Amino acid sequence: FTVSPTPELLGTALVDAETGAYEIDVAPYVGEVMVFAAMDYGRAFGPGYNVAEGQVIHPSTPNRFVYAAMNDGALGETEPEWPLFGEFNSGSVTLETKPLYEPLAGGYLKPTVEPK
Repeated sequence: FTVSPTPELLGTALVDAETGAYEIDVAPYVGEVMVFAAMDYGRAFGPGYNVAEGQVIHPSTPNRFVYAAMNDGALGETEPEWPLFGEFNSGSVTLETKPLYEPLAGGYLKPTVEPK
């Protein structure tokens, strides 16, 4: 679908990695609005990558989870078997499993559907 006229970006926010919650305040704007929120999907795993505490890593094959580095360090040379809960080590980094919340979109707008 298309939205006319061209939309204006009113604000941005990231979804909370623990709860999936987000907040975007578009006030004082009045009119049609659409909100889209997505988690930080981070960087794909790479052998020996240096990561910083808090950095988000995801598997090369999506599994509906992301992994937050709990310390600075280097990832292992082989991609781990990604757990669905808890903490684990890859190289010198401890990673914590986080659910990957689906992107959310909603709002008040009037799309124009154009058949192809």
